[in-house]
Amino acid sequence: MSVSRLRRGSKALVEGTYKAIGNDPSVFAYRRDAAGESVVVALNMSAEMRTIDLGASQLKVALSSVPSGPATVSGKRVELRPFEAAAFTTQP
Repeated sequence: MSVSRLRRGSKALVEGTYKAIGNDPSVFAYRRDAAGESVVVALNMSAEMRTIDLGASQLKVALSSVPSGPATVSGKRVELRPFEAAAFTTQP
């Protein structure tokens, strides 16, 4: 799925509320919510693997910038590869 297709198909990304999440200065992460839909976006801006708690359970990878495979998800925690950008949908 492309970034533009994900955005067009997501009410949360188009008009949802914005909330910054996480406390790792090397990872820019935020959550957008609208009409029962949530999308979490995380960008690792470092040359090292980073693990971050995204504060949402049931994360599902919707998109990743890493061709060899998406970020690793374990509950609320996500492991991002160096310079990886990823988007996740959440399940209620």
